[in-house]
Amino acid sequence: MHRRSVRSIVVAFAVTTLLASVGAVSVSAASYPSEVKQSFQKSCVKAAKNGGVSTKKAEAYCRSAFNCIEDKLSLKRFTQLTQNGNFASNKKVQSCIEKASVKLE
Repeated sequence: MHRRSVRSIVVAFAVTTLLASVGAVSVSAASYPSEVKQSFQKSCVKAAKNGGVSTKKAEAYCRSAFNCIEDKLSLKRFTQLTQNGNFASNKKVQSCIEKASVKLE
């Protein structure tokens, strides 16, 4: 499967799955709670594997994408983007996804 297709699938699936975990956290927290990170990683890896990516590459890609997103977006902004459906179209998120995509090669 083409790398761009895998990224699109992974992001769409991860965001859908994240909505449940993000709704349960306090957006005033100073850092991302472990349940958000774990939820993102689990849903992202699952989607990547469904797209034909090996487990090792999927884990590296998802970890890299999340770490970048965590560095660039506050938890409050992350929550806003996931809840209003604009997560995947956010320029910072797109930058992180593109940067992490080298892990798929």
